[in-house]
Amino acid sequence: DRLMPPPFPPSELWAMHAPRVPKTAVGDDGIDRTRAVSAIDGDFAPPGLPLTSHLRGQTRPLTLTLDFGPLEDMRAPVLTLTGWLQYGDASTNIALSQSARQTVVPTTLEMESMRGGWEIVDVSVGMPAGKTKTIAIDLTDKLAAGVRRLRLRTSFELRWDRIALFERLPASALEIHTVKPASAQLQPRGFSEIRARTANHPPTPDWYTAFERPPWRTTPEGWVTRFGDVRPLVTRRDANLALLNGGDALELRFAAADLPPLERERTRTYFFYSVGWDKDGDHNVVDGDSVEPLPVLAEDDDWRIRYNTRWVSKDWPTTAP
Repeated sequence: DRLMPPPFPPSELWAMHAPRVPKTAVGDDGIDRTRAVSAIDGDFAPPGLPLTSHLRGQTRPLTLTLDFGPLEDMRAPVLTLTGWLQYGDASTNIALSQSARQTVVPTTLEMESMRGGWEIVDVSVGMPAGKTKTIAIDLTDKLAAGVRRLRLRTSFELRWDRIALFERLPASALEIHTVKPASAQLQPRGFSEIRARTANHPPTPDWYTAFERPPWRTTPEGWVTRFGDVRPLVTRRDANLALLNGGDALELRFAAADLPPLERERTRTYFFYSVGWDKDGDHNVVDGDSVEPLPVLAEDDDWRIRYNTRWVSKDWPTTAP
């Protein structure tokens, strides 16, 4: 899954092996990023040169050339990009729309032809949705014969931790088991301290450091889910939503006994699967100061009458005792 324009591919789990990192990774700004993108180790490659603060998340266009060596032996190559995106906001988008000088370059992938020129690979690359994530782009039957060099172009503020090509395994290599929460408790908690842990890292909440009030003055106003058991709202993908506001915490517990015993010579990887929606409170967002309207409509409002009984005032961060 990744941030990208439609049409959206299905949400799937892929099994991959035999990683191959670039022999060289050099930007057109002259910076060698080979070591930075060779492993998932928290050493992030620098993005293009960031623009002014009102264009947060945008940089001068950067082209990163990746030399993987000969690729003829890769039958089902998958390009994996691990990194994080510095989000803009509605105000950034409006500023970009009013600027004739700034060109937004979506993340694109190109391959070097045998003649030495470059051509766009027919894939939608997309971007990791926010904090550090891995996105995967299937390149099966997409690369021309003899290709060894690829390049990524973008004007988005992206910091890559690892770039690698993998071989995709058949679906039979996977055995998938789904476990629903055994309990789901919504409760008040407070606001985690949010800061970058070190240079070039994304701002990350610190669970162990929390404050009663946030560092901002307002919050989306409206009816949200009452505290307590909300398991019926989060065990099915439907229009019944657990509505959290700032300072809330949803604690989920899973029963280990719901998983089958692990077979010999197999390993288990855990994925947290969630479907939800985040309200942007930017002042240039329509209805950005209210919880409603909701993004989807349920067949009936019974769930809203039963669960959404807690009123949150927009100015409570400054008026709370």
